[in-house]
Amino acid sequence: GVHFTQISYDQAGTPTALLIQATVPAATQVDYTIGKAAATQVDSKVYGRFVPERKDDYTWENDKVAFRVYGPTLEKTGEISNGIDIWVKCTPNLVIDKWYENDLSGKASYHANHGEGLDFYKVGRTLGAGAMAPFVGDSLRLGNNFTSYKT
Repeated sequence: GVHFTQISYDQAGTPTALLIQATVPAATQVDYTIGKAAATQVDSKVYGRFVPERKDDYTWENDKVAFRVYGPTLEKTGEISNGIDIWVKCTPNLVIDKWYENDLSGKASYHANHGEGLDFYKVGRTLGAGAMAPFVGDSLRLGNNFTSYKT
């Protein structure tokens, strides 16, 4: 049977290809028929957003881990880092909205594990979990916080 389907679209939004993942035993032939059916509801396993309520962070996550980069409002406080912060998770649930809400309200810090994971990493003036910086001469040239974003 078919285990996965994905439709590719061009820039105008017109479908251009259908990709399927199927199990087909060796030396056999399988025919597939494409037809209309009701869409299956699938829960998202990824999420990301700009977080203006927390000094312009941009945070994204999947069902395994979350990441954060720092924006212009935080840079104005003197905290400068183009490093990527990493939040470890103990749950497949999408948690960033909940963690920010709890942290900002004083209910629960995301720097402590309350059963779903935590932000244990102090990025500081490093590349964190995979940011980029050029090596010029004998020095790594670290960037500043992001100034714009596009989701």
